[in-house]
Amino acid sequence: MGVLTVRLYRPFATQAFVEALPSTVQSVAVLDRTKEPGSVGEPLYTDVVAALAEAWEGPPPLVIGGRYGLSSKEFTPPMVEAVFGELTRAKPRRHITVGITDDVTGLSVTVDPTWNEPETTLRALFYGLGS
Repeated sequence: MGVLTVRLYRPFATQAFVEALPSTVQSVAVLDRTKEPGSVGEPLYTDVVAALAEAWEGPPPLVIGGRYGLSSKEFTPPMVEAVFGELTRAKPRRHITVGITDDVTGLSVTVDPTWNEPETTLRALFYGLGS
């Protein structure tokens, strides 16, 4: 498991993105903090799918797209666990919503609010004051 953060969205660096993924990757969850009703998927999801289709050597990994942080919801560790849980399903859904109950589309993943990371996990919050 791992996380790849896209810092510059457009222009999308297709080759740099593909090279950042290990050749052993089997599935990717692309999380976007936007909702694009009527589109094939959220903007980052569609660019990742296109990048893998164009530049990946061999069969591309499975890609699912997810919406998070809608309605100003925080993105918590139990929500991350729910996304990874979706990826491990026998047939993951291609589009999901995490953090809210999306009763219009029915794409919400079930989040277990009692889930906790291991006690050995270290957390830190950094503040930066600049002028």
